[in-house]
Amino acid sequence: NEDKGEKTMLLILGKTCSGKDTFAKELDKLGYKPVISRTTRKKRNKDDNKYIFVSKEQAEKEKEKAIAYTEIDGNIYYILEEDLFSKDYYIIDYKGFLKLEESFPNYDFDIVYLSADEEERKEMFIRRGGTVEEFEKRNNAEKEQFKDFLALTQSNELANHNIRFLTFLDNNFENNFESFAKEVDNTLTWFENIGVIIDFMIEKDHLSVNS
Repeated sequence: NEDKGEKTMLLILGKTCSGKDTFAKELDKLGYKPVISRTTRKKRNKDDNKYIFVSKEQAEKEKEKAIAYTEIDGNIYYILEEDLFSKDYYIIDYKGFLKLEESFPNYDFDIVYLSADEEERKEMFIRRGGTVEEFEKRNNAEKEQFKDFLALTQSNELANHNIRFLTFLDNNFENNFESFAKEVDNTLTWFENIGVIIDFMIEKDHLSVNS
């Protein structure tokens, strides 16, 4: 609800090559607009355009005002507040989510977590132009933080985070991502509609609000 200063953001989490980009493309077809991260990592190939690629010097200059700042395998990933304006979803890692949540306590977050077989992910990584060594370094770095994320989802601590909606998909590389994206979209639309109805009933004194 914009009037009350509350906003929502859909976050896509998952290890490298787990299907995040494929899912995101289906969201794009539904009219969702992505947050584009800035990174110091090099392009893997000429078609690698899912980030704003910056130098380490630029990243150092923007570091103080950076949000969702994280480092993976020596590369810096971050966004600036302006990068969030009028955007609907963000592909992010767990550390980045924690920093984003800290920076924007008035946001509610909807999370889609994608998982996939490690060998399948490695093959996909290599097909995209990466090396086995690069995959192993990145995969090892991701293992710890996503272990922490999954532990959070099974703990009572989850209630202490601004997570409105959380769903999982195990990507077997035969999934219908179009159908899954529509399911997520329908659920988020339902949340929005319920919110409007509740606000209306409170405004008309059909519902009371206590502390």
